[in-house]
Amino acid sequence: MKTLLVLASLLALAPPALASPKHVEPITTVPFELHDNRIFVSLTLEGQGPFTMIFDTGGSNVITPQVKQILGSKILSTDSTTGAGEGTVAINMVRVASMQLGTLQMKDQEFIVVDLSEIQQVFHFERLDGLIGYEVLQRARVKIDFDRKVIELFEPEPGRKRTVGQIPFQLVDQRPVVTGRLDGRAAKILIDTGDRSNLTLFERFGASSGLDAAFRDSAELLTGVGVGGPIPGKIATIAKVELGEATIQDVVARLPMTKTGLFATSELSASVGLGLLRGFNLEFDYQNGLMGLEARKKYKQQSTFVPVPY
Repeated sequence: MKTLLVLASLLALAPPALASPKHVEPITTVPFELHDNRIFVSLTLEGQGPFTMIFDTGGSNVITPQVKQILGSKILSTDSTTGAGEGTVAINMVRVASMQLGTLQMKDQEFIVVDLSEIQQVFHFERLDGLIGYEVLQRARVKIDFDRKVIELFEPEPGRKRTVGQIPFQLVDQRPVVTGRLDGRAAKILIDTGDRSNLTLFERFGASSGLDAAFRDSAELLTGVGVGGPIPGKIATIAKVELGEATIQDVVARLPMTKTGLFATSELSASVGLGLLRGFNLEFDYQNGLMGLEARKKYKQQSTFVPVPY
């Protein structure tokens, strides 16, 4: 039986609606499904599929060994990598001649081949064929509409000016990072739609800021499973998270207890995951380094944390 920890409610003070100076038709509109706070879309590769992929702003093109076998892709190189877990995993690089998301076609794409079977089994995903993220976001301006459960892709508009409700970001290792505040401390925050959590506090920033003190009396539990294995951690409440003009109070957060991997070694402060982000309709404009947040009027933010069954 899953242990249910009721910790706090998240109260979003809504920023103004995203401004749209002119109506622009999307290139394509792609429906998605939500499972365990992940966005799943269908993707065609070399005319085959559809394959079920997580749309992940914290990731890049990834396929599983099973998909590689279906496509018959030749290995370009072999390496190893680390992820959110503590382990090191073997990876291959392959080239895929074409990928299609909705009606958007992209040619000659490199994909990392990673075994995702543990993640699929732990979270009981019916299918998990890989991830897409940076390459699509770099190609198109993206709006994620949780009310309609669609992703809209637009042609980029270089030089597009910042409007009300938008937050500037920088790409760090091809991932969007915004400057925000956690309990009043300035913080570099990764925006990660592939993270099931509300907020993940990274070890170095937690120690230097003193925010890790809130977690000291918490019991350790399994907070997730990622590339590299399980993510043990502790759960507590961060009183206030500020992202641009949005302020979210009493955020249920985790502090991973991993000794290696992203959360233990990163110089960033924290990551915000889909547990919190799905309270907003989102826009990502990689060409101009802007992210839009529009609070959903009828959405009630999560007030629980369910440890991962393992």
